[in-house]
Amino acid sequence: MINESARHLLDQTYSCDQFSFRYPGYWEIEEQKTEDGLTVTVFTDDGSFWMLTLMEGAVDSVEMLESAVAAFSEEYQQVDVYERKDHPEHGWIRQELEFECSDFFAMVILQAIQLPDFSLLLLMQGQDQEIENYRDIFDAMTATLIQGNA
Repeated sequence: MINESARHLLDQTYSCDQFSFRYPGYWEIEEQKTEDGLTVTVFTDDGSFWMLTLMEGAVDSVEMLESAVAAFSEEYQQVDVYERKDHPEHGWIRQELEFECSDFFAMVILQAIQLPDFSLLLLMQGQDQEIENYRDIFDAMTATLIQGNA
């Protein structure tokens, strides 16, 4: 269930050939194209972010999450990895992590989905207390994600 007050904050639309989503227009958005995909990052005012990466071809969702978790584990000394959750009604799988970074704890929420022509990896990150403030907005953004140019 998506928080309706969070949904009302989503006043801008990002769109490309493969997908579109809505986001708060007062947040900064950045697009980076690569040889094998595209990354779109939406930044909050305090450094938390919602980042969607499109990978051409059908990449296995579990492999994407395991690779992302391994990258965080290599970068940070102690990473707490929580139980992976499948959401078959939406097709996403979700993994949450926490780690210490400088003087604060960071939380990462990873979600992945394999589609016929491409795969998506979603990364939401911020200080653990701050990301909780944005969780409803991030979840509302994810709920607006539509395959194809809408």
